[in-house]
Order: sequence, then structure tokens, then C-alpha cells
Amino acid sequence: MLNTNCVGKKYKVSGISIELGDLEKMASALGDAVNAITPDGELPEYMAALYALRPSAEAVFSDSELGIDMLHLVHGEQEFEFFSPVYLHDLLTVETEIEEIYSKRSLEFLITRATVYKGSTAVCTCRSTFVIRSAQ
Repeated sequence: MLNTNCVGKKYKVSGISIELGDLEKMASALGDAVNAITPDGELPEYMAALYALRPSAEAVFSDSELGIDMLHLVHGEQEFEFFSPVYLHDLLTVETEIEEIYSKRSLEFLITRATVYKGSTAVCTCRSTFVIRSAQ
């Protein structure tokens, strides 16, 4: 079971940067090699999965106090809100908070909100729902 005492807990990951190789891999996987980057290096919004969701989830999932059963974890949903563009090589920081933990039937739900900063400026938020199925 998830530890509900972790609601409100915060995590910070610094030094995140998207490099050309990261962009090429993601664009290729999505079949978007043509539109992957603008001439000034602005990243497409789908790259937020790499600079927002991935570091946020890695920080939360590595917290043994939370008690996530990774064998039964399912990604529920994610939503992003964008405030300003992110460019290749920007240095980013992700601050994540566990907003909510609740159970419904045999499922547990973990809701997180990550805010991505370039310096002191927020560039996007990512709200994620993770579902943990019962081990039975």
C-alpha cells in the first residue's frame, strides 16, 4: 500500500537538458522527424515527456518511503500546461509534489504535479496519475 503520509512530499531534480540525440530518438519513435525542431532550436511540446515526466517519475518511484509496488504500476494519464518554450540545451530543474493518494476498489491512485523551471521561470507543469493494481 502507498504511504499516505507522503502526500505533500516534494522532490527536486536539477541539471536536466535535452540534447539533439534525445530529440532525434523521440521524434523517430513518434514519426515526427520533419517537425521535430524549429530553426532556433525550440523543442516540440511532446518532448516534455522527457524533461518533465521522466525525471519527476524517476524521483518519486525511487522513494522507498512511498511504497510503490512497481510490478503492479500502470501509467494512468498525464496533462501538461505550457508557459514558455524550451530549447535544445536549456538547463532545467523539475520540482515535483505528491498531491494526492487514494484507493478505489482494488486500485491505488498516486497524483503528482511537476513544475519545470528554466532558471526561476516556470516553463510548464505536468500533472500525472499513476495507478497501482492490487497484487491479488
